Amino acid sequence: MDDSESLAQAAVADAAHKFLLSAAGDGGLLRAWPLVDPTLRICLAQLWVHANRGPITRLDFDFEEVAAALAKEGPGHRLWSNFETVTVRALRKTVYAGIGDNPENWGIASAPRLIDVETKLLYVHDVSKLPGAVWESDTYSIVVPMVMRLTDGEWRVLNVGSDVVPEPGWPPRLRH
Repeated sequence: MDDSESLAQAAVADAAHKFLLSAAGDGGLLRAWPLVDPTLRICLAQLWVHANRGPITRLDFDFEEVAAALAKEGPGHRLWSNFETVTVRALRKTVYAGIGDNPENWGIASAPRLIDVETKLLYVHDVSKLPGAVWESDTYSIVVPMVMRLTDGEWRVLNVGSDVVPEPGWPPRLRH
């Protein structure tokens, strides 16, 4: 890998790591939200709205409007704190089940898998369980996949815990 490839990979890994520290670490969804691709934002909002359609209907909210507002406005919407609590809990469960809850042990494989020109798949490992803290391609390791996409010149998280490019809908598609 030449220097330009290393720098490009470092930018993707750095964005993924910042997200993990914010959403699954100690920061929460508010700090992580700018690092999330708009497609994942709407999918997470739709997933939460779909799971809470009974109470949302009783409050006389429109599903599409709530999902769009949560995805765009974040904490500006009155249901944000409920959405944030559930979403962070689910993200932490996904990350902790795969790589543990100690951010010092979270390592990102150095070679991303190309999905398309602007979309890459990363694998996050618990490096404390890897010989020499290095993952070798012929070695078994539990990983947390992360799909990253270049959006508006910035690498953003497109999916966590799955290698699927998410699709909005009712319910959204986030996994196989």
